[in-house]
Amino acid sequence: MLDNQEKRHPYDFALWKARKEDSEPSWPSPWGHGRPGWHIECSTLANIAFGRELDFHSGGKDLLFPHHHNEMVQCCAFHDMNKWSSFWLHTGHLHLKNDVKMSKSLSNTILIREMLSKYTSNHFRMFCLLSPYRNDKEYSDEKMIKPVNLVNSFSSFLNLCDNFANKKITTLQFIADENEVFQKLEETRKKIHVFLSNDFDTCSMIEELSSLVNFMNKNFQSCEQKDQNYDLNRHYGCVISVHNFIKWLLEIVGLVFDEEKNLKSNLKVDDIVSKSLKFRKLVRNFALDKDRKLSKETKMELLKYCDDFREDLNDSNIEFKDHKTETIWKIKH
Repeated sequence: MLDNQEKRHPYDFALWKARKEDSEPSWPSPWGHGRPGWHIECSTLANIAFGRELDFHSGGKDLLFPHHHNEMVQCCAFHDMNKWSSFWLHTGHLHLKNDVKMSKSLSNTILIREMLSKYTSNHFRMFCLLSPYRNDKEYSDEKMIKPVNLVNSFSSFLNLCDNFANKKITTLQFIADENEVFQKLEETRKKIHVFLSNDFDTCSMIEELSSLVNFMNKNFQSCEQKDQNYDLNRHYGCVISVHNFIKWLLEIVGLVFDEEKNLKSNLKVDDIVSKSLKFRKLVRNFALDKDRKLSKETKMELLKYCDDFREDLNDSNIEFKDHKTETIWKIKH
């Protein structure tokens, strides 16, 4: 840079690049045929789309200098201002185990369709949420275990709440005091507000949401049949409030749970799965019926067939859980 006599200052950067070959894209200008430099190109597009000021500007940490620095210098000079973007967010790089960042030029990328053949978009979003956005992230099957488990945990909890509130399962009751639940929910809200206000600390947010789910799950209790005096309405409000808060917050950070309904509709599997599970339920209850004079071996064999059926459906991304004599199911995210 220091030897370039065309520059007034060694840190000056190109605003216009002259055409070197006729095949290059170019436009006429007072300086000859050429095209905008990288930095001025981005500044122009940002100004056209968002105006003279930005609230947030983001990008990979490798763009901090010179690209973002040069964008800022140009825009501040053009608009005669001292601040162009209020906040800058620079993210870490994604890389494979013991490898440098993923880059097309390095031929060490994993195609999105390849990743989605093993994991869902929700799994990958959760993977990103589990570490600070500024940090580099190592992608591997081992690193994906926790996010997969967390997504399944949240999805199962939301599904459980839906079935409980809609009275689709009668052998489950919620035993926590309503005031205790609302107090726990409010404490969680406040903590998460603090976490997200601290440079988008999504890892602590997910940890706090998991704690809330664990608290709720411990208070769902199986029973033979709900007591006639059990009042669902006393617990409906607090259960749905927790359900709605968790679903709302996870969807804000990019997870999608309503796609399950669309998937059911498109594949038309709702009736098929429900009727299949009804048949399995009859077989399972037949084996569990103490009044039936079945040998122990016969009962165990029938229950094994039921378990095998469950695992087969699980392999097809249909998950269900047995609660005493009832079964609820969902399509896995």
